[in-house]
Amino acid sequence: MTTISKNELIRRAAQRSGNTQDSARDVIEAALAIVGETVAQGGKVQLQNFGTFSAQEREERIMRSPHNGEDILVAATRLPKFKALKGLKDLVAGRTPIKTGQDA
Repeated sequence: MTTISKNELIRRAAQRSGNTQDSARDVIEAALAIVGETVAQGGKVQLQNFGTFSAQEREERIMRSPHNGEDILVAATRLPKFKALKGLKDLVAGRTPIKTGQDA
């Protein structure tokens, strides 16, 4: 399994698009900022054939402590959520070929 860093993503995006790393960094950082801001404000970002970024509300709930068995009140919270769409699911499952080079 390969994990790539943001810097590696920027390097690959620059190479694949034929742009400089500085240009690719600006675009990727702007896109990530827009996604984060939109989700933080309660909106959704849907990238066709990839996935949807949104926020999920979790209500206040009572859970049991695994250490002592006592009930613990867990406060309500809001968390980021990502839902993969068909295009990404098909790619990961191997039903769609991975595009490489300039055609990606």
